[in-house]
Amino acid sequence: MTTFAEISADITAFADDDEDVVIDPNGQCLFVRGGEETLLRIFQSGEQLLVEVNEESIPYSRFLTHNLAQLPILAERILSKREPVKPYVDSSGILKSPSETEHPGTALQLLGEQTTTSPAFLSRVVFITADAGQGKTALLREFQHTQARAFLEGVSDFLFWHVDLQGRQLLRLSEALMGDLGDLRMSGLWMPAVVRLLRRGKLMLAIDGFDELAAEQGGTDALGALSLMVHQLEGQGTIVAASRRTFFDTDDYIRRAGMFKTTASDCEFNEIRLEEWDHEHALTYLGAVEHAGRSFSNPEKIYEEISSELGSGDHPILTRPFLLAQVSRGLLRYDLAATEFIRGMEDPLQAVGTVIEAFVEREVTEKWKQQETGEPFLTKEQHLRLLADVAEEMYRTQRSTITVDVLETVTAILLEEFNVEPARRQQVIEMVKMHVLLTPPSDGAFSERSFDHDEFRDWFTAYAIKDRLLQLGNAKAAMSQDILSLAHLPDATARYVCSLFERTPELVASIVQGLARLARDEFRPTYLQTNAGTVIPFLLDRMIPTERLTVEAEVVFSSLVHEAKRLQNVTFRGAVFSNASLVDASWKEVELVECNLGELVINDGARFEDVKFIDCELDGIRLLTEEADDEVREYEPGRIAKLLQSRGIVVESSSKAQRADAELSDGELRKLVRRLLNTFRRTTFVMDETLQQRFRGDTKQVREEVIPFMEKMGVLKQRQWRGSGKHEAWGIVGRLEDVEKADGDPKNALHAFWEAVDRADATGNKLD
Repeated sequence: MTTFAEISADITAFADDDEDVVIDPNGQCLFVRGGEETLLRIFQSGEQLLVEVNEESIPYSRFLTHNLAQLPILAERILSKREPVKPYVDSSGILKSPSETEHPGTALQLLGEQTTTSPAFLSRVVFITADAGQGKTALLREFQHTQARAFLEGVSDFLFWHVDLQGRQLLRLSEALMGDLGDLRMSGLWMPAVVRLLRRGKLMLAIDGFDELAAEQGGTDALGALSLMVHQLEGQGTIVAASRRTFFDTDDYIRRAGMFKTTASDCEFNEIRLEEWDHEHALTYLGAVEHAGRSFSNPEKIYEEISSELGSGDHPILTRPFLLAQVSRGLLRYDLAATEFIRGMEDPLQAVGTVIEAFVEREVTEKWKQQETGEPFLTKEQHLRLLADVAEEMYRTQRSTITVDVLETVTAILLEEFNVEPARRQQVIEMVKMHVLLTPPSDGAFSERSFDHDEFRDWFTAYAIKDRLLQLGNAKAAMSQDILSLAHLPDATARYVCSLFERTPELVASIVQGLARLARDEFRPTYLQTNAGTVIPFLLDRMIPTERLTVEAEVVFSSLVHEAKRLQNVTFRGAVFSNASLVDASWKEVELVECNLGELVINDGARFEDVKFIDCELDGIRLLTEEADDEVREYEPGRIAKLLQSRGIVVESSSKAQRADAELSDGELRKLVRRLLNTFRRTTFVMDETLQQRFRGDTKQVREEVIPFMEKMGVLKQRQWRGSGKHEAWGIVGRLEDVEKADGDPKNALHAFWEAVDRADATGNKLD
């Protein structure tokens, strides 16, 4: 039942001044909103809470959503100002939650289930992860439109609000939310009111592009933004956060954001992972897509032509919605056969670049021609250079859009450099404003232009950086430092730039040493150290130096830049590995010397041969295994050395011997403790039903032996169950990572807990 305090908090959040709200115990309420006084009476009628306002009695929940929040107006603004996705094809997805390992379904179905059925006493954060161009934004936009219509029709009692953070410059998440409400021309909804609506479940917030703020920038403000919002919800409401899978690790973000520092706000973290399109998805899209009134009369034939030309139905152009949409647009725009437009796109790694070059080729040869002579206004290279300069301007300003005025200026400067006839320049400038790859942003700001997708912007940014890297190969460093120091360089840009020139061992070695030299010479911390660490793994991937290459500089290898990279005959000295993953990496004859490795992530697919960690600082190892449902984390130095040694990595230290005893093996009790702690990676609150689902036949031992001992040692504590039925629940005391790290820290008070577990395993006794 809604309490007096909750009602007071609701109304205060919407009032002009929180001091101008008066509520007496009889339910009479007076407050000022929009400069006008409102008098109402709140009363109970049977089991229903009603509000009498303007001589009309309405349910309190409707008063909150329609009178105070005016959510119907917000729904109408969303429908009128936010373009729907046409056509939308629902992708397949997999839900990962604390209680279920994996649950398949369609993306809309899974998102609908996660938003319409919320936990009774927990806040919920749903991460939507997928590769770039896999349809995250399309899913959120489609669900937003569906829910807005359902809300206005009275079918749904909540509104879904999609806020796109991509390209925004902001210091706090609240600034983005208020800015988006301003774009929607929605007044009277302030941050306290948004939080109250989220807590009530009347508003569901979806944060798009969260990887740009959280995973990659890594600043304290960015990492804490979502954490702060979760704590404000106080165990109620649902938030959705979308990010690229290649940039984001759900468990790692939860740990880094410090969401579990306290248990004052119970929360669970679920993940919906979008899958690649299959034949049916692609065929459905080809049958529905239109461009300038044109459509495909025989979608099956078009699919077979594309698949045949690419050599496989598993090619990214057919499995990634963004790329298939662009190819479809090109075929319809230029009225070409599939074989003509996509010729030469067989290499999956070149997919984005070849689609871009196909568009540019057609624009140059068919659209951008002088009427009198038929000659193109710009060559293909000049065309690419123009778009690269536009992308560089966006990168320098850290925006996903460029104003038309700045676009005209950039174009005019280049036309002067290209010696284009003055009489032709204005015509070219007008054509640039209507360019097929530069479109008005989705919010309808026609005074600005943006690339059709972030991948296009990343590719053209890479094209702008390419020449600077090649100059490094010729020992000309001055041109490269300016752009690499400005802002974070996305992984996609590093991948693209390394595909734009032929990498020879000699050239790669020269560029890598040039980047290391720039990092050493940089006397202050800038983005240069991180950006050099982003580019270097892509440069060295599958490249065998003619002689051992030593990279000596404090470059920062962050996130997933080393994933699936094949390195050989390389030494990194003094590097920093920040939340680094070596999943599926293949290293041979690689040495890390005096590096700060932090906590590394490896998996069963990683291969290491003759690899050495020499005098490195290593906090822990996180091992992702295929055989077990739960991952393994090691923090005790001896256990770390043993695990790495079993994987082909030798740990050497000039100051102390590293112990890798064979005796350090996991007993049955330690395995159960690890599995139980893993349960708390995605939730702060675990009930007995969840334990039954996860432990099956081991549930009795966990309930009767492991949990009581962990309560006794101050690791877990019993929590009050406030729902229906008779259940037990437990929460973790403090932070999960502190409990795990105590295993390797004899000075930690919880170190005795791990010693007791190992002692019980060794003696065969029960935990006591």
